[in-house]
Amino acid sequence: MFKTFLQFTSIITVLLSSIFLVLGSLSMSPKNILDLSGTYWGSSPYAAKSYCSQKADSIVGTLLLLISFALQVWVVYLPAYMDDSVNRKGVVLAIIVSVVCFVVGLVSSNFLQNYYYKQISEILKK
Repeated sequence: MFKTFLQFTSIITVLLSSIFLVLGSLSMSPKNILDLSGTYWGSSPYAAKSYCSQKADSIVGTLLLLISFALQVWVVYLPAYMDDSVNRKGVVLAIIVSVVCFVVGLVSSNFLQNYYYKQISEILKK
């Protein structure tokens, strides 16, 4: 069960990291692109919010990718005597853990986005 859990968790985590790494470009609607391409005196609030979102999603996606890599390396170094068959409990547990990872990733990304935007707002106030 443990080996199945690690294998499926690492596979799903790769998928999750890909989603977060792509979110930055998927969130660019035609209106966002138009807002970013507009002319402003000083700085563009639309660009700042977009860049904060892209940075946060990239950080979360990269961390998930590194976790997935570590899990895959761990599977390689497991003892050979461990059962190689796919275990239903391991798959279910991997899905549950991956859903939790996704929710934590979304919350973390949102937190980072707001944190970076707050820093930018502080700089603009000076």
